[in-house]
Amino acid sequence: MDTITIQDVTVDYDRAATSAVYKQIVAGSPEQCACLDCRNFVLQRVKVHPPEAVEIFRTLGIDFRKESEIWTVAHSYGGWFHFIGKIVSGEEKIVPISPTYKLKFNSHVGLLPKEFGIEIVTQLEFYVDYVPRLIT
Repeated sequence: MDTITIQDVTVDYDRAATSAVYKQIVAGSPEQCACLDCRNFVLQRVKVHPPEAVEIFRTLGIDFRKESEIWTVAHSYGGWFHFIGKIVSGEEKIVPISPTYKLKFNSHVGLLPKEFGIEIVTQLEFYVDYVPRLIT
Protein backbone atom coordinates (compact mmCIF):
# COMPACT_ATOMS: atom_id res chain seq x y z
CA MET A 1 0.00 0.00 0.00
CA ASP A 2 1.02 3.56 -0.66
CA THR A 3 -0.03 6.63 1.34
CA ILE A 4 -1.30 9.99 0.14
CA THR A 5 -2.38 13.09 2.03
CA ILE A 6 -4.90 15.41 0.40
CA GLN A 7 -5.31 18.51 2.51
CA ASP A 8 -6.37 17.11 5.96
CA VAL A 9 -7.08 13.55 4.82
CA THR A 10 -4.53 10.72 4.71
CA VAL A 11 -5.33 7.39 3.07
CA ASP A 12 -3.51 4.16 2.38
CA TYR A 13 -4.32 2.85 -1.09
CA ASP A 14 -3.41 0.13 -3.57
CA ARG A 15 -3.39 1.76 -7.00
CA ALA A 16 -2.61 -1.39 -8.98
CA ALA A 17 -5.33 -3.47 -7.30
CA THR A 18 -7.92 -0.68 -7.68
CA SER A 19 -7.02 -0.16 -11.33
CA ALA A 20 -7.36 -3.91 -11.97
CA VAL A 21 -10.86 -3.86 -10.48
CA TYR A 22 -11.93 -0.90 -12.63
CA LYS A 23 -10.75 -2.76 -15.75
CA GLN A 24 -13.32 -5.46 -14.88
CA ILE A 25 -16.20 -2.97 -14.51
CA VAL A 26 -17.97 -2.59 -17.85
CA ALA A 27 -19.69 0.78 -17.27
CA GLY A 28 -20.46 3.32 -14.58
CA SER A 29 -23.87 3.63 -12.97
CA PRO A 30 -25.05 6.52 -15.22
CA GLU A 31 -24.67 4.35 -18.33
CA GLN A 32 -26.53 1.52 -16.63
CA CYS A 33 -29.40 3.82 -15.62
CA ALA A 34 -29.85 5.97 -18.74
CA CYS A 35 -32.42 8.32 -17.13
CA LEU A 36 -32.40 11.96 -18.24
CA ASP A 37 -30.20 13.11 -15.33
CA CYS A 38 -27.69 10.31 -15.87
CA ARG A 39 -27.49 10.91 -19.61
CA ASN A 40 -26.96 14.62 -18.93
CA PHE A 41 -24.11 13.76 -16.54
CA VAL A 42 -22.44 11.38 -19.01
CA LEU A 43 -22.42 14.09 -21.69
CA GLN A 44 -20.49 16.40 -19.36
CA ARG A 45 -18.51 13.97 -17.21
CA VAL A 46 -15.12 15.14 -18.51
CA LYS A 47 -15.99 18.77 -17.68
CA VAL A 48 -17.61 17.99 -14.31
CA HIS A 49 -14.44 16.68 -12.64
CA PRO A 50 -11.70 19.34 -12.44
CA PRO A 51 -8.17 18.26 -13.44
CA GLU A 52 -7.08 18.23 -9.77
CA ALA A 53 -9.79 15.68 -8.94
CA VAL A 54 -8.98 13.57 -12.00
CA GLU A 55 -5.35 13.48 -10.86
CA ILE A 56 -6.44 12.25 -7.40
CA PHE A 57 -8.59 9.55 -9.05
CA ARG A 58 -5.67 8.52 -11.27
CA THR A 59 -3.31 8.32 -8.29
CA LEU A 60 -5.76 6.06 -6.41
CA GLY A 61 -6.38 3.86 -9.47
CA ILE A 62 -9.98 5.05 -10.00
CA ASP A 63 -11.45 5.23 -13.51
CA PHE A 64 -13.50 8.44 -13.27
CA ARG A 65 -15.79 7.21 -16.07
CA LYS A 66 -17.10 4.39 -13.88
CA GLU A 67 -18.96 5.89 -10.92
CA SER A 68 -20.56 3.46 -8.46
CA GLU A 69 -23.48 5.86 -8.15
CA ILE A 70 -24.52 9.42 -8.97
CA TRP A 71 -27.41 11.57 -7.77
CA THR A 72 -28.78 14.99 -8.59
CA VAL A 73 -30.81 17.73 -6.96
CA ALA A 74 -31.75 20.52 -9.36
CA HIS A 75 -28.45 21.33 -11.09
CA SER A 76 -26.18 19.92 -8.37
CA TYR A 77 -24.70 16.47 -8.77
CA GLY A 78 -22.89 14.10 -6.50
CA GLY A 79 -21.76 10.54 -6.52
CA TRP A 80 -19.04 8.22 -5.46
CA PHE A 81 -16.29 5.85 -6.44
CA HIS A 82 -14.50 3.15 -4.47
CA PHE A 83 -10.85 2.27 -4.11
CA ILE A 84 -8.92 -0.43 -2.31
CA GLY A 85 -7.49 1.14 0.81
CA LYS A 86 -8.40 2.79 4.07
CA ILE A 87 -8.56 6.18 5.73
CA VAL A 88 -5.65 6.79 8.08
CA SER A 89 -6.87 10.19 9.29
CA GLY A 90 -9.50 12.74 8.32
CA GLU A 91 -12.60 10.51 8.13
CA GLU A 92 -15.49 12.27 6.38
CA LYS A 93 -13.74 15.64 6.09
CA ILE A 94 -14.85 17.73 3.13
CA VAL A 95 -11.92 18.45 0.79
CA PRO A 96 -12.60 21.49 -1.42
CA ILE A 97 -10.95 21.01 -4.80
CA SER A 98 -12.43 24.17 -6.33
CA PRO A 99 -15.12 26.66 -5.25
CA THR A 100 -17.78 24.42 -6.85
CA TYR A 101 -16.32 20.92 -6.41
CA LYS A 102 -15.64 18.91 -3.24
CA LEU A 103 -14.47 15.42 -2.29
CA LYS A 104 -15.11 13.40 0.85
CA PHE A 105 -13.45 10.13 1.90
CA ASN A 106 -15.80 7.77 3.73
CA SER A 107 -15.22 4.30 5.22
CA HIS A 108 -18.96 3.59 5.10
CA VAL A 109 -19.50 2.22 1.59
CA GLY A 110 -22.67 1.93 -0.44
CA LEU A 111 -23.51 0.22 -3.72
CA LEU A 112 -20.09 -1.42 -3.89
CA PRO A 113 -19.57 -3.07 -7.29
CA LYS A 114 -19.21 -6.85 -6.96
CA GLU A 115 -15.85 -6.66 -8.73
CA PHE A 116 -14.28 -5.32 -5.50
CA GLY A 117 -14.93 -8.63 -3.74
CA ILE A 118 -13.95 -8.64 -0.08
CA GLU A 119 -11.11 -6.12 -0.23
CA ILE A 120 -10.79 -3.27 2.30
CA VAL A 121 -12.51 -0.48 0.41
CA THR A 122 -13.00 3.25 0.91
CA GLN A 123 -15.68 5.36 -0.73
CA LEU A 124 -14.62 8.62 -2.37
CA GLU A 125 -17.60 10.94 -2.76
CA PHE A 126 -17.79 13.97 -5.02
CA TYR A 127 -20.10 16.98 -4.99
CA VAL A 128 -20.43 19.53 -7.77
CA ASP A 129 -22.56 22.63 -7.29
CA TYR A 130 -23.72 23.13 -10.86
CA VAL A 131 -23.99 21.05 -14.00
CA PRO A 132 -26.02 22.66 -16.80
CA ARG A 133 -28.95 20.77 -18.29
CA LEU A 134 -28.07 19.87 -21.88
CA ILE A 135 -30.84 17.28 -22.33
CA THR A 136 -34.52 18.16 -21.94
